[in-house]
Amino acid sequence: MKNTSLAQTLTNQDGVISLQQAFSCGLSDAAVRWKLTSGAWRRIASGIFHSTDFRFSPSARLHGAVLAAGEGAVVFGPSAAWWLGLLPSAPLIPWITIPSARLVRRSESLIVRRRNLDRRDVTRVRGVDVTTPELTVLETAVEIPEGSAFLDQMLLKRVSLGDLLDVHERNVGRRGSTCSKKLLITATSGGIEDARRRLIKTIAQAELPGWEERVVVGGYSFDAGFPAERIGIEVDGWASHPQSRDARIDSRRHNMLIAAGWSILRFDWHRLDGDPAGVLAEIRSVLTTRQRRVGAR
Repeated sequence: MKNTSLAQTLTNQDGVISLQQAFSCGLSDAAVRWKLTSGAWRRIASGIFHSTDFRFSPSARLHGAVLAAGEGAVVFGPSAAWWLGLLPSAPLIPWITIPSARLVRRSESLIVRRRNLDRRDVTRVRGVDVTTPELTVLETAVEIPEGSAFLDQMLLKRVSLGDLLDVHERNVGRRGSTCSKKLLITATSGGIEDARRRLIKTIAQAELPGWEERVVVGGYSFDAGFPAERIGIEVDGWASHPQSRDARIDSRRHNMLIAAGWSILRFDWHRLDGDPAGVLAEIRSVLTTRQRRVGAR
């Protein structure tokens, strides 16, 4: 007779099962050994098995990591972000939180932290305990490339700044909390003034000739520019911050300046913070092209 409890457990966990779960489904120790020797199951960790009837997917890997970590295990960081649908792909190595009192062997197959999480910061999704979207966003933003842009997008679509500030205060001292605080301060202000300072610093340190701050053309102003080459540079803050600009006015300004022969470059806070070398290279490229055109006249 087919063991429906066993089949359901394997289906719910993408083919992964623990030894204790197998016993709870009615399998004996001998039956488990037969599963392994026959090749129906394979051991992926101590006391954790994977049925070869299932693909060993990222979901299966995560289920295995959670079961191997034991009671109280909570998925966090990029793994939680993926499980919650906030990131498109799973990290190669699962990120797991275990209670601080528990000892765990070091493993290259897991990123493990020991921390007692507030129950308000834990939710259960598809049979797995994960950090809530708010804590997940904060912790992921300081762990992945372009984390500030990720945080900005999450503020637009998934979490509120007020909730992020609350969860940050509740988890001060966690891994990455200092960096999270800096990002939250910038998100609160919108980052526009900081973006301007970063732009001016980048251009000034490069000692590019002919640049000016606050270039005014036809009643409109750029944050910086190269008047002789008709290059204007504008900066944007965080997309999630309320913007005071009127898009129709920006559109009219843009069209007028293009008609007058100006090239317009735009950089947001995230580019200026994370890729200043790339910003400078882009400015140099446009500047060189414009200088050649001016010289050819």
